[in-house]
Amino acid sequence: MKLDLSSKLWITLIITILVGSIFNYWFTLFLYEHLYVEQTEEYLIDKGEKIVALYHSGLTTDELKEMIEVANKITNSEVLFTENPVDLCACIPMIDSPNNFLMNYEQRLQLLKGETVIIVGEHKLFNRDVIAVVVPILNDKGDLIGGVFTYKPLATILEAVNEIKYLLIVYILVFLLLGIIVGKLITLTMTKPLREMKVAAKKMMNGDFDAKIRVVTKDEIGNLGDTLNHLSASLKNTIELLSKEKKQLSQILDGIHDSVITINKDDQFVLCNGPSKQLLRKLNLNKDQFIRFPEIKSYIDRVKVEKKVVTGEIGLENKNFVIFIAPLMEEENLWGTVIVIHDVTNERRKENEAREFLAIASHELRTPLSYVRGYTEALIDGVAESTETKKRYLNTIHTETTRMERLVNDLLDLAQLERSTYAITQENIRLDQIVNQVVERYRPVFEKKGVSIDYFGNESLWMIGDEDRIIQILVNLLDNALRYTPSKGSVIIKTFYKNEDIVIEVIDTGEGIRKEDLEKIGEMFFRVDKSRSRDRGGTGLGLAIVKQIVEKLNGKLEVKSELGSGTTFTIYFPK
Repeated sequence: MKLDLSSKLWITLIITILVGSIFNYWFTLFLYEHLYVEQTEEYLIDKGEKIVALYHSGLTTDELKEMIEVANKITNSEVLFTENPVDLCACIPMIDSPNNFLMNYEQRLQLLKGETVIIVGEHKLFNRDVIAVVVPILNDKGDLIGGVFTYKPLATILEAVNEIKYLLIVYILVFLLLGIIVGKLITLTMTKPLREMKVAAKKMMNGDFDAKIRVVTKDEIGNLGDTLNHLSASLKNTIELLSKEKKQLSQILDGIHDSVITINKDDQFVLCNGPSKQLLRKLNLNKDQFIRFPEIKSYIDRVKVEKKVVTGEIGLENKNFVIFIAPLMEEENLWGTVIVIHDVTNERRKENEAREFLAIASHELRTPLSYVRGYTEALIDGVAESTETKKRYLNTIHTETTRMERLVNDLLDLAQLERSTYAITQENIRLDQIVNQVVERYRPVFEKKGVSIDYFGNESLWMIGDEDRIIQILVNLLDNALRYTPSKGSVIIKTFYKNEDIVIEVIDTGEGIRKEDLEKIGEMFFRVDKSRSRDRGGTGLGLAIVKQIVEKLNGKLEVKSELGSGTTFTIYFPK
């Protein structure tokens, strides 16, 4: 059984009390016995010396014996007197037995020297334990002429010792019981601060650093309590600071557009910022699948071996990513890696679009330039002899020059619209008047092709916008409708309010657009019928310009079409 500190202290205290009590018991008995024996010896010596003094005072032997008999009756000791030293080695009265001696030979020799003899222990003459003192009687010359033998049974001493023995046992039991009770109270009182420290330490372990220890003493335990209170406050401040720094770091990482992932040396995730979690969801990959992806795994293994930054580009789920992997070192040991993933899909798409744009623009410019150069050389070389031929050549040169001019103007417009600094005028304009003016300007062109054009709209239709850009939108939409609407077809323009929006609709009865091509409407150089677009004069940039202007004006462009049934372009502008 595991004991706590309080129980250990209590048991130690009880053992100490028990051992001390037993020692006190033994020592008291020992001391009592020896003190009592010493006092008895002194008493017997004193008594013997007084009798010897009476002997020397001139009393007759009979008188002295009579006084000794009286003294024996009124005291608890016995006195034997003899004037013959030889009698001291025999019993008194004399009994014919070799063992009935008051003294042994060695003790008699000591007595002959004039020394007092003390005998403690069992005496064969009395057949019991006694304390005996033999005081010599010496003459004027110092010769032994007799002796006084006084003795007292040890039984009386043992009776006194037994009485005190019982008292000592009772005292020890009472003292032990009090020690158990008081010791328990003392140990509980002494260990109470330690128990409070234990409770406070458990709270600290669980993250509660507001727990305080009540300090009531100034001893070592009190100092320990103060120290723990200071430690708790210091840990609280440190953890709050670390938590704040961790939160700030997390916010910083989440604010980074790139995905940041940290893994340990065992390829287990340590940290993921917000964009990295979104990336994993988009790729439909969990963390383990991402780490085990062959290309990423190879980069991580290279970092572990080379212990330097490794970069590369990978493709995942039709997306392009540039990946940076750096080692995380602790002195000379690598404990993990940090992976930074930058999505370059849009950059690569724009690069491809730029290359495609240059290729298409070059192609679009090369053809009219070839026409212009060819017909110009023909005119210079005099190939065209007749006036009619020269006129036809010049008309072709003019047409191709106009096409190049329009292409260049559209490219300039697109380049300006793609800039974030492109200026858009925000002013209060009347949309119905602008649309009506554009329709009337284009009506002769439509009538020449045999296509009807009509406008239906609310009067006094006001909005916030850029008048020039609105006209540019209408011109490109009408030009596109006229190009793809056959003779006897119709084009209708509508303007109206819808919920919180102002709506412009351009509806034609032209050829229509295939469903798979609807998503490409608004891309640069996209034409529904590439084989016939050159004859119709299209560059494939008009709708791209329309889409860019609509977005600049915070609007939205929708296209609905069915092949052979016409197309509807719908533009929504906020009021």
